[in-house]
Amino acid sequence: MKLAPVLLALATGMFYLNGVAYRQGYLAHFHLQSTMFDDDAGHQMAFAVRGWQELVGQVLDGAGFVVVHWLIPIAAIALVTCWVLWQAERWRRARRRAARPPGLVVSAEHRRAVLARREKRARPHPLRNTPLTRGLVLMVLFSFLGLSVLVTAIDGIGAVLGICVWPFSYAGDALAAREQAMGFVNAPSVTVATPEGAKVEFRLITCGARYCALFRPEEVVTVPASLVTWLTNETRANPAGKPPQGPQPQQPQNPQAKSTS
Repeated sequence: MKLAPVLLALATGMFYLNGVAYRQGYLAHFHLQSTMFDDDAGHQMAFAVRGWQELVGQVLDGAGFVVVHWLIPIAAIALVTCWVLWQAERWRRARRRAARPPGLVVSAEHRRAVLARREKRARPHPLRNTPLTRGLVLMVLFSFLGLSVLVTAIDGIGAVLGICVWPFSYAGDALAAREQAMGFVNAPSVTVATPEGAKVEFRLITCGARYCALFRPEEVVTVPASLVTWLTNETRANPAGKPPQGPQPQQPQNPQAKSTS
């Protein structure tokens, strides 16, 4: 229970980092800078949830392909290989057992050679068990130990950051590519005036306190948020071309007071 606050803080930081990576990956697909859109911590947490959703969906979609095209063939080949190796080992042991003589005769020359090797190994080395040698060995060992700990710590931090960043950035980029291919059909449409004075219809990608990113098949533009004053969402309940039923909404008297939807 004492580690619960620490674990909660680490999990919150990791979750926040997931949201930032997902948001940056999504905007980077359109070459947009995330600093142009002011996203607070609450938005980053929402982006993290969406990133986890997209990541799990992509993993489940790719799991079927991997199982069918990779795991099953690899498992079949591994089973066949293990069975062949097992049979070959059984045949080798049976052949050695059949060729082994009934008794092993050790000659005196072989015994003398074994005793000479044992005696040579038992002789103390001139540099063994001396203070200088022990100091040098300990210094080298501690140096390697320190370098190993440092490299392991750097690799561990890099691996944790990579796990928290790269998959979610990839998930955001994949979602942006999919929505671009679909033409942002589920996004609200907005009509803004270009610097030349022409009115062009766009689809809303994202909007912040200062800027809004808009999409159309030819380009992606970033405009001040003050230009986006009226958004239109297409409902799927009414077919295309059929007028809505029921009372019509009253038009506001002041056009500047229109709110975004």
